[in-house]
Amino acid sequence: LKEKLLIKDTLDFGEKIFFTGTFFLPSALPIGAILLLISLIISIKESYKSILKDKFNYIVFLSIFLILISTINISLLNTPEKLRDYQNSFIFINLFNWIPILLGFIGFQSYLQRRDQRIYFIESLILGSIPIFFSCFLQIFGIQGPFKTLFGSIVWFLKPYEEVGGLTGIFNNPNYLSFWLIVTLPLVLYI
Repeated sequence: LKEKLLIKDTLDFGEKIFFTGTFFLPSALPIGAILLLISLIISIKESYKSILKDKFNYIVFLSIFLILISTINISLLNTPEKLRDYQNSFIFINLFNWIPILLGFIGFQSYLQRRDQRIYFIESLILGSIPIFFSCFLQIFGIQGPFKTLFGSIVWFLKPYEEVGGLTGIFNNPNYLSFWLIVTLPLVLYI
């Protein structure tokens, strides 16, 4: 009983970190990513038994295994001609683009099981998007960036409207802003 309470308390702490990371994800990606990674580690550590019971997760584990095997094959065994001058370390670093996302699919399930958790996730994402909307208004009124903080790890670009031919907000490209707005619009309409 004491162990179950400890696991529940740890998952509650991980859930708070998850929602905080979700809040920071749109406008302060490094902070959001670190918090989400911490919450992912907590979730996988505390709920690995339920993760292993779900047969659908085995497809994700198989995908991760195939990505690892393919990376080892391409970088060490059968290197294509186009990659001969490319450093192997960069190929392995690229694994961090995909493996955390796939593990997140498995690990974040414990934070999104109930309806109220999913609503809170959507609200965190929308509230975290307010700086994006604010940056669009700044760009409309002619305020230009880039604005940097935390030793350059967080950059709000705010490029000149005439230079890029549209609003970019904190992003460096109008396509990224439009993608974010398209992703958040259904969530805003749902709330």
